[in-house]
Amino acid sequence: MSIIKQKGIFSCESDPKLDADIIMTCAIVGHAYERLKSGKNFRIDFEITNPTNISEKEDLKTINDHHLCVSKINKALQNSDLPKSSVMQLGITPIYDKSAKVIIGGTGDMPFTDEERYDPGVWNEYAAKELYDLTLGNKKDEQGNVIRIGYQGFGAYTGFVSGRSDGQSNLFCTYRFKIPDEGRRWIPTEIKNMKLGAELGKLDEQRLAWGVIENNQKQLKVQKEQGMYFMDEDKSKKYQGKLDSDSIVGYVHGMIQAVYDVEMHKYIHPGKASGVPYEIAIGKVTLNIKGKEEVYETTKLGSCFACSVFMEANGYPASSTHLGRGDSWSIAHHVLDHSDTSQSKSKKKCNEKWAAYCKTILESGMKCLVSKDVQLINVTHERSFAELKAFAYKTKSTMDFGNLILDALTVHKKDYDRVNASII
Repeated sequence: MSIIKQKGIFSCESDPKLDADIIMTCAIVGHAYERLKSGKNFRIDFEITNPTNISEKEDLKTINDHHLCVSKINKALQNSDLPKSSVMQLGITPIYDKSAKVIIGGTGDMPFTDEERYDPGVWNEYAAKELYDLTLGNKKDEQGNVIRIGYQGFGAYTGFVSGRSDGQSNLFCTYRFKIPDEGRRWIPTEIKNMKLGAELGKLDEQRLAWGVIENNQKQLKVQKEQGMYFMDEDKSKKYQGKLDSDSIVGYVHGMIQAVYDVEMHKYIHPGKASGVPYEIAIGKVTLNIKGKEEVYETTKLGSCFACSVFMEANGYPASSTHLGRGDSWSIAHHVLDHSDTSQSKSKKKCNEKWAAYCKTILESGMKCLVSKDVQLINVTHERSFAELKAFAYKTKSTMDFGNLILDALTVHKKDYDRVNASII
């Protein structure tokens, strides 16, 4: 891996936060453009605490911020060759009830009013029903204790596959790993000065490597108490090992693993039903807020934008997409597997499709935001936009376009805030 150590994602002079804003904004606008250009619908969904009583300040701010975001994206889309009637929409994520609603890979082209877009119906396989109940904590051991599998903390989503003709896969939980050598990646040199989160180091308030979410102390809790698998500590895995200031960490979400699994079974058993990828929101965490302990559950039934891009690229459009956080989201690199396996070969194809789509949406987004007569970039972000254009012009590796999005996701921020900051 060619690690670039410098102040900004693009150069020694650029601002990494503004760089990340521009990269993700162009990707979001470009994704909207590509879907609408092909005659598909596109909507961003957000979650509110109580849909029947929108009174909390947090909800009202979320609504206003999303309306502003969608209006700015549509302004950019109107600066393209799309018909004036082609606009993206704003909606609310399906209501979470722990009974049936899940995130589905492959139903995103259905009408928004179609219930089947969000509801898989009754599980027609015993194995799928068992996995679903196990994920939600509905299964107990012989002593009556709830069985917990994999990561159960805040923001936890677990993937699984249903509808396969020749057997069921396991559950797929979010895990952490050390990014292997595959193309250009970036590590900032001015973390403290640029206010990019915890500095690198071994202390509790630091973090072992760039990309680690929050700090070492909180990551230990994520691992020990909430069950996340840290592949970087697994000595049996290739390209893993001790994290340091030259390492980059990524997190692979459950839905992405489910997509890989479905594609692998297509590769192994062509012509047979390979299943549908699903993801269930399950996370729960107790936080101390102003001296009072409060339990927060993960209930948002929408894919983060990063997941949605990967799903779209591989033919599984998300049932719902949100523009919240996708902190240090990552693909699973095929080089981590043995190169001669079906798993590695199918994973490589998925990643190549994803990288190619990243290139497409970044280029489409740039065209929408700046045309011959219209310039929609905030003056604060003009330098970063110019640097992105220069990067796109000179970069030959398709994977580096995907890596650029991965770099932007290591600068942690809500995606709708990035859009609102970048577009005038």
